[in-house]
Amino acid sequence: TKGALSYYLTRIASSPIVAKSREEFEELLRRVPHVGTHLLKMGRDIERKTKYLLVPGVFFENLGLRYFGPIDGHDIKQVIDVLQNILLLDGPVVLHLITQKGKGYRFAEENPEKYHSIGPFNIETGIAEESAISTGEMVGKKLTELGATRDFAVVTAAMTRGLGFPQFAKEFPERFFDVGIAESHCVIFAAGIAKTGRRVFVGIYSTFLQRTYDQILHDVCLQNLPVTFLIDRSGIVGEDGPTHQGIYDISFLRTIPNIKIYAPYSMENLQEILESSMSENGPSAIRYPKHALAGKLPVTCGEKHGKILLLGLGSFAEPLYNICNQLNQEGIPAFFRAVSQVKPLEREISELLNEFNAVVTAEENSVCGGFSDAVLEYCADRRLSIPLLRLGLPDTFVGIGSRNELLNIYGLDENAMHKSILEFLKHV
Repeated sequence: TKGALSYYLTRIASSPIVAKSREEFEELLRRVPHVGTHLLKMGRDIERKTKYLLVPGVFFENLGLRYFGPIDGHDIKQVIDVLQNILLLDGPVVLHLITQKGKGYRFAEENPEKYHSIGPFNIETGIAEESAISTGEMVGKKLTELGATRDFAVVTAAMTRGLGFPQFAKEFPERFFDVGIAESHCVIFAAGIAKTGRRVFVGIYSTFLQRTYDQILHDVCLQNLPVTFLIDRSGIVGEDGPTHQGIYDISFLRTIPNIKIYAPYSMENLQEILESSMSENGPSAIRYPKHALAGKLPVTCGEKHGKILLLGLGSFAEPLYNICNQLNQEGIPAFFRAVSQVKPLEREISELLNEFNAVVTAEENSVCGGFSDAVLEYCADRRLSIPLLRLGLPDTFVGIGSRNELLNIYGLDENAMHKSILEFLKHV
């Protein structure tokens, strides 16, 4: 078969004996008087043209990379055989393996995207357990609703299902674009659409947005284009580990001029922000977690002229709301304000900072460059000397674990934050 022949040829070509013989033969040709160099050139030309007929690796060979394959990536013995040969070669090497996503599980083979990051499911039937609607699914539903009466495009990079966009893609195929696993291109593509005057929503996971910093800055924000970034998986993602924690987006987006940054604190608030973003003239970013936000949440609670101001951003608004109620029950006059806008700071937040003796900020983002820093910068610019407790992720890479486990480790679960605030108040 073609696969067996490819493996056989790859094993021979990668063999140290063949590689050494090849080098010795080339050196012998170079020593032939007058015609040696010409014969060597002819030999390489014949080899290259023969490869065009037999293997697809000439592109890599032209870049100066030795190419081997393709071979069956599921055949571990074949892969090990070839790797053992390749390890003995000098210089850069490309080994081409052919694999099938979901190999070995029929349901995953038939629908690989669905099973890429699926929750609990019945292994016999492949049917996923019912779960509450995620924040991303709600976003997709709202975009589909808005798409019926508004003219805008939606662009993503190979995350259609994960972002909750399948229904929009089905109903408005001429306005939906999945560019594949190419996030930087995704943003440039969106900027091109926006240059025509059409609003564009770009859906990307927080951790993958890091790859697009240059494009956001130069291609979108510098030109002040009407592009809205829908940043899913913001905050602690959990089991995907340190490479997927979405805890840096606020920090790096705050450094870019022209962009507005939102972090909705409830499903209701998120829908309001999505609708208002339709009338934004410039770039904006809406970050939200994988887990479902609260359906509704009061914007404020407690005594407005109390002792301490609690500012809960996005997904951390709900636990801070609960803590505010606890503090007031404990006889500590506290006032809570849910925050959904990081940049620029809401006017009411700015005014509240002048009315309290102590402030607590809580965010599911790194405290380095995050919302708390925006509050500190505001106070420093106006020479406001206010004790401030910053609750958020520390300056570190967050490891693997469930969201609840990681919140507990970093002292950011509701009970731990309550204790931190009580300890803070002892020194105010």
